[in-house]
Amino acid sequence: MDLTNIITDRASAETSFMGEVLKFKYRPGMVTAEAMNTLQSIDDLEVLGTFLAQIIVSWDLTKNGKDIPVEPEVFATLPLHLIRGIVATIMEDIPQGESGKA
Repeated sequence: MDLTNIITDRASAETSFMGEVLKFKYRPGMVTAEAMNTLQSIDDLEVLGTFLAQIIVSWDLTKNGKDIPVEPEVFATLPLHLIRGIVATIMEDIPQGESGKA
């Protein structure tokens, strides 16, 4: 078992917000027990945005038809309910271990 492979492995997930579905790919191997504790108790959206930008590889989020990059500062512009949906989806998905190369 190689830790590099575990960290770079990707999983697909999606969350709903206001009747729309956001599909994203993330690195489940980067969501450690420490990270889960952080996600559950985080108050600082800047820290949360930085963490999510590290584990989310891609998403289908656009604005006026243009792709929005997965960058820490983008999370500060998203509705809080959407961010919570992303976090909840990741936390629910991790125990199931559904992953595969994307």
